[in-house]
Amino acid sequence: MRIFEDLLAIRQAFPMDEGEPFAVSMSELAELLYCSQRNVKNLLMKMEQSKWITFTSGKGRGHMTVMTYLLSKEAILQQIAESYVKEGNIAGAADFLKQYSEEDVLTSQFLNWLSNYFGVSVVENVEMLKLPIYRAINTLDPAEAYYSLDSHLVTQVFDTLVKYNFETKEIEPSLSHHWEVNVTGTEWTFHLRKRVYFHDGKELTSADVQNSLERLRDDKLHWVAANIAEIEAISRYSVKIFLYEPNYLLLHFLSYTPCSIVSKVASRIGTGPYKALSQNADTCVFEAHDHYFSGRAFIDRIEILRVPDITGFEPKFHLLTVNTGETEKSTISDWGEEELLCGTSVLTLNAKKTGPLQDRNFRKALYHLINREELAEELGGPRYRPAHSFQLDLCERTDDVMYDWKEALEALQASSYDGEILHLYTYERHLPDALWLQEKYKRFGIALEITILPWKDLLNSSIIERADFILFEVVMSEGIIRLIEAYMSPAGFIKPHLDESLSMEVETRVKRALSNQGIDTIYRELHQIEEIIKAQYGLLFLNYKTVSTLSHESLQGVKVNGKGWVDFPKIWFKH
Repeated sequence: MRIFEDLLAIRQAFPMDEGEPFAVSMSELAELLYCSQRNVKNLLMKMEQSKWITFTSGKGRGHMTVMTYLLSKEAILQQIAESYVKEGNIAGAADFLKQYSEEDVLTSQFLNWLSNYFGVSVVENVEMLKLPIYRAINTLDPAEAYYSLDSHLVTQVFDTLVKYNFETKEIEPSLSHHWEVNVTGTEWTFHLRKRVYFHDGKELTSADVQNSLERLRDDKLHWVAANIAEIEAISRYSVKIFLYEPNYLLLHFLSYTPCSIVSKVASRIGTGPYKALSQNADTCVFEAHDHYFSGRAFIDRIEILRVPDITGFEPKFHLLTVNTGETEKSTISDWGEEELLCGTSVLTLNAKKTGPLQDRNFRKALYHLINREELAEELGGPRYRPAHSFQLDLCERTDDVMYDWKEALEALQASSYDGEILHLYTYERHLPDALWLQEKYKRFGIALEITILPWKDLLNSSIIERADFILFEVVMSEGIIRLIEAYMSPAGFIKPHLDESLSMEVETRVKRALSNQGIDTIYRELHQIEEIIKAQYGLLFLNYKTVSTLSHESLQGVKVNGKGWVDFPKIWFKH
């Protein structure tokens, strides 16, 4: 910060105590700061506005200016760091203090202030909740929402035609109050609620639904709308969807976050319980939508700020923590805690890429060399137990049925692997698991190089093609739609890494599964697909993962949803 550096230069040249006036000429300051006297005066005025100094200019040529320092260097450092945080840039505050602070005491003072910054506050009758998060926010565009945090934030701003209740596993009305389907499962009609309003005050109509789904369908990579042949607005409040092939699971598709209905005017405007005032990678600010059709949210304003890896930071009075694995799990004895089995961590094996991973024996060796019980025990955290399936209701076994080092060594010796360096890509959250895998495979002469990328960069198709492995988590608590996405999305990680023949077989079988009317039958078909992939060692299951919330008793309505987060409209503060 240039103005602060200028003040430091002045204080070094004129080392007076705070509150002690001293005289200095404008020419001396101009020479010291390498600028004109006019610029010096502008700088002093800015410092005075910040209440760092006071000054009185001398009248006429040669008269001295009288300056007084009002704040110590440490107090100004703290003030600037706080201003960074209030602008949503905690990383900037940390970097600023690292650059200019030499005192551990000041860092401790800032960490104490930051810890108390989060929580509930009431200003002019506006109830505000500030929450820390530990990962980047990528997007609020429903069509681009892939990761669970983005998906969760999108659902605060937008609604879908129908919604999936992950507790009852039933589809419920949302923007649509009634629907019909023909006998072949290829024509679906939806009837919209009346007087549902977007955040800009415009009423939702069938034209907005048509525009939203056509926008999604025109994205050639978006699997969720690939089967939609036509969308017709048959009246102001009714819309008809025509499919190329039967899909008796279309309601689940339409409940999925990318199918959120956006305003025809602007894709950032929704009908949801909160409207987004601002959003970037580090912060997101929501304000309650007063005319929400399902009832206004209780908390007026929610601010979410990303906290970088700062040693010693631990929020004290923030009232709510969502533990997703980025930080050490907090425990406060008298706070309420809720835990949910949320997803499965997996390692893809890129059989499309020329190299040793096209060898089934090598993939088999990788599959059986890993002791997933050890992984969960040694790393702890949200790692629940060894995973052997996407379907969370099949996770009763606590032992690792896939670990067999003797069979693995036989397969490794029979493989074509010759010590090549293999490239594992992941994001920061999964770095401990990646390092653990690197160390375990190294013992058997298998070399892994780890690359950590931002979440958004990892979705780049050229990076997916380049990677030998991608380590990530599939959030399966959202229901069957996440499983279909894992198999069908070309923008995901699994489908692009399956070899061509296996990828085509999976796609054919998914389409066949969707033509069944019973959801139990569809689940069985999808489980068969999983068994086929496992037989070819097409991917490697690691651990089931949990997510938990820790909340103070004054914060009511806290419950983990299917996305592994807490629905903001349901929480309220009991004073």
